[in-house]
Amino acid sequence: MIFVETKPSERLHPFVQSFWWMELDCGDEQNRFSERVLPDGSAEIIFHLGDKVSRIEEKNRLNPEPRFFIGQNTTHYDIAARGRVKMLGVKFYPHTASFLLRENAAPFNDSVIELQSLLGDDE
Repeated sequence: MIFVETKPSERLHPFVQSFWWMELDCGDEQNRFSERVLPDGSAEIIFHLGDKVSRIEEKNRLNPEPRFFIGQNTTHYDIAARGRVKMLGVKFYPHTASFLLRENAAPFNDSVIELQSLLGDDE
């Protein structure tokens, strides 16, 4: 696994806590990677550039994540991956989501929202 985290420029520092890149070769269908993600109070935008990651839901059902915005988590969640995962993330401070969305971010807590639904479709 490759995981690289970098701090933003001084200009972005008031809004962005860090940028991160992850690459992981999970192997074939039989060798699924899983991990528990703990809440840390931050919101993120994550771009899936390789095979996608899925959330593990009730009865071990896998729900593939889109390129997404994730609200602040108040509880843990489990993820699973197969194939070659490549992700780029932008980790914001807890206060940043409300500022960027220009509305109360609390309704987005514990949610995964498709970026397109937040930002609109410019196509």
